[in-house]
Amino acid sequence: MSKYEGFYSSKISLKGSGTQRTADCPFCRHKNDLSINIETGQCKCFQCDFEGDAFDFLQKLEKKYFTQVKEELMRYGIETIREKQEPGVVKERKSLSAINEREMLHYAEKYANSLPDHVISHLKEARGLTDKIINRYQIGFCAKHPNYPKDKYERLTIPIRKNGKIVNIRFHALGEVKEGDPKTLPYCAGLPEATFLFPEDQLENDVIYIAEGELDALCAISNGLSAITVTGGAGSWKEEWTPLFKEKKVIIIYDCDTTGRKGAGKIAAILSSVAKEVKVIALGLGSKEDLKDWFVKYDRTKEELEELISRTKVMRASKKATAPGERTKNKTITKEQTKTLVPGLVHLVREDGIVKYLLKKDDGIRIEERIVLNSVACKPKQDLPIKMLGPDILNETRSKNYGQLLKEVISFIKNYIEIPFDSHYLLLALWVLHTYIIDKFSSTPLLYFYGVKETGKSRAGEVLGELAFMCERLTSPTEATLFRGADYFKTSLVIDEIKLWGLQGHQEVARLINSRYKRGIKVPRVNTNKQGEDQIEYYDVFGPLVICTTESIPDTIESRCIVFLMQRNSRVEVECMIDEEWARRLRNQLTLFRADYFDKTLPQTDQVARRRLNEIMMPLYQILMLIAPGREEKFKETVQRIEKAKEKEEGMSLEAEIVEAIIRYQQDTNENTFSTREFAKQLNGQRIEKEKLSDRLIGVRVKRLGFEKTKLPNGKRGFKIKAELLKKLTLRFDIDS
Repeated sequence: MSKYEGFYSSKISLKGSGTQRTADCPFCRHKNDLSINIETGQCKCFQCDFEGDAFDFLQKLEKKYFTQVKEELMRYGIETIREKQEPGVVKERKSLSAINEREMLHYAEKYANSLPDHVISHLKEARGLTDKIINRYQIGFCAKHPNYPKDKYERLTIPIRKNGKIVNIRFHALGEVKEGDPKTLPYCAGLPEATFLFPEDQLENDVIYIAEGELDALCAISNGLSAITVTGGAGSWKEEWTPLFKEKKVIIIYDCDTTGRKGAGKIAAILSSVAKEVKVIALGLGSKEDLKDWFVKYDRTKEELEELISRTKVMRASKKATAPGERTKNKTITKEQTKTLVPGLVHLVREDGIVKYLLKKDDGIRIEERIVLNSVACKPKQDLPIKMLGPDILNETRSKNYGQLLKEVISFIKNYIEIPFDSHYLLLALWVLHTYIIDKFSSTPLLYFYGVKETGKSRAGEVLGELAFMCERLTSPTEATLFRGADYFKTSLVIDEIKLWGLQGHQEVARLINSRYKRGIKVPRVNTNKQGEDQIEYYDVFGPLVICTTESIPDTIESRCIVFLMQRNSRVEVECMIDEEWARRLRNQLTLFRADYFDKTLPQTDQVARRRLNEIMMPLYQILMLIAPGREEKFKETVQRIEKAKEKEEGMSLEAEIVEAIIRYQQDTNENTFSTREFAKQLNGQRIEKEKLSDRLIGVRVKRLGFEKTKLPNGKRGFKIKAELLKKLTLRFDIDS
C-alpha cells in the first residue's frame, strides 16, 4: 500500500484498484465523483471542482492549522513543501525558483544521453515512438529516482516545459508495477504546479489532438498527428488553457475506459464553446486500451483514424439552462420541475456530473440539460440507480445492422450465463432488445430464473441488468417507493432474492409482479395524506421484469413467465468479471436501435403459440421479424418446445388429476353429477394424511375448470358433469379416455 493510499483510506472509502481511485466527495457529497491518484496524492472532484494534493484535502476536510496538517501527513511519510498558512487563507505555492530549475535541466539531459539499447527498442516497438520524437523531447532513462530513495523501478523520463522552461520531469515506470506502487512520479514532492499541457509546441497547429498521457501523445506525434496531453490525468483542465483553442479543430482521443470517457466528455464540453470544432473519438477497442494500441497493437494507420474521425459527429456547445422568468423561443418559464419521462426521450446521459436528456430530433439525437413543457422547465431525476450513457453516444456509428447487434447480445449473455438450453439465449437477447422499445407492446414476458443457491440466478439478473433499457435492480424495496418508482420512471426491473409469498413474503412486490406483464392494469394504493376519493391513487406498473429466486411461484404468475431452471455452472469461464466496456458499447448500440424504432410501426406477425404463451412471446417474435427474420424457424422451434413442456407439466397438475378422477367416476357410476365431499374422498384415497386435499380446495379447482355448481337430491353440494366440457378438458390435458 502506498503512503497516499494509506492516508486517503484513513479519511474516506476508496473504490476501485490501480493508480486512479474514486470515492464519494466529502465536500459536495456526490457519489464516486472524487478522483484520487494514489501515486502522486493529487485529487479532484468532477462535481464541485475541488482540486489539490493531500495537504489541501486534509486542511479543507478537517480545517486544521498548518503545523497540524504537516504533522499528520508526516505520520504517513508524506512530506510537503509549503509556506505556513492557516485555515481560510488562500494558499500560495512555493515559487518555481524553490525547485532548482538548473538541477532538473541537468537530470533531463543526463537521462536523455544515457538511453540503453533495450529502452530505445521498448520506446519504438512497444510505445510506437520514432527516433526523431525521442530526441526532440529528450526522452530519457533513469535506473534510480534521485528524490524517491524507496522507489525500486526503472523509469522513463519526460521533461515537461512551460514557456520553454523546464518545470517538471515525469518518471514513468518502464514495466509493470505492483499493486499500490506508483506508475508515474514527479521530479519531487511539492512542486508548485503539477498539471501542464504537453508538449506545448504542438499548440501552434490549427488541428490539435488531445490524448491521455504523455507517451500516447508522443506516439500520436510520431504518426503525424499534432497531439498534446494534460499531465494531470483524464478530466484535469485549467481555465487559462481554454482560450488557446479558440477557432481550432480539436480531436479528443482518451483511453477506452470510464475515466477516459468521463474526462473526454468534460473537456469537450469546455472547448466546444470556443473551438471551431470538437470531436470525441470512440476507438472501439477493448476496455483500458488506448491510442497507442491503435497504432502499435493493432497496426492501424493514421488514414484509418482520420476516416473514423470523419464519421464522428461534431460536439455541440452546451445550451445555457433556462431559469424561472426567462424566455426561450417565445415561451416564458414559470417554474422548474423534475420530470424524467418526456416526449422524445431516448435515454439519459451523464455529462460533467449532470444527468441530461438524450432526445430524438428528426433522424438524429441530441443532449439537452432541460426542456420546456407547458412553460415548465423540466430536468431528469439525477440519482436514478440505472446505467447512464455518456456523451460519446453522439459519436457512435449507426450501422443499422441490428441483426448483427442481436448476435453480439447473444454472445455477451452466453459469455456470462449458463442456461440448460442453448436455444434460449436467443430468447434472452430478444428480451433485451424488446426492453428498448417497450412502448410498442401491450404485454411483456416476465423472466423467471429459479434454482437452489449458487446456480447463477443472481448472475443472470446482473448480466441482463447490464444491457436492459434503464434497468434497476431491487434487493430491498420499500413499499412507499416501489409503485411510484415503477409508474414515474418505467424502468426495467430485476428482483433478486426477495421472498415474495407466504407469511414472510414481500406482499407489495408480489402485487407488482401480478400487474407487471400487461399494459393497462393499474394498481390502487391508498395515500393517507389525502382526503376522500383523492386517497385512492392508481399506478401503471407495466414493464420488463426479471425474477431471480429460490422460491417457486404461483401458477398464475408462472404462466406469464419464460422459466429458466438454473443448474450449477459446468463452464468455469462464465464466472469471470463482466467486461464493462463491452457492456457499454452494446448499450450504446441498443440505444441507437431504440432511437430508430421507438416511434415506428412494427411488422404484424402470425400467432406463434396458443393462449398466454402466444401473448408473452409476441413482442419477441415481432422484434425477431423486424431485425433477423432468418432466425424465425429456430425461434418457432424453441417456442414449440416450451409449449409442449408446459402442456406436459399441465398434464401432471392437480387439475389434470381432477379431470382424470371425474372421467373414472362417470365411467364407474354413469352419473352426471357428483358430491364434492364424496369426490374428495375418492381423490384422497391414495394420499398420506399430510398430503390430503380439503373439500374446499377441490371445490375451488373443479369450479375453475368450468364445472357448474349444483345441489344434489340428498341436499349435498356438488357439480354437474357436462360431456362437451369434459371432452375439451380431456384434449387440453392430453388424457387417454
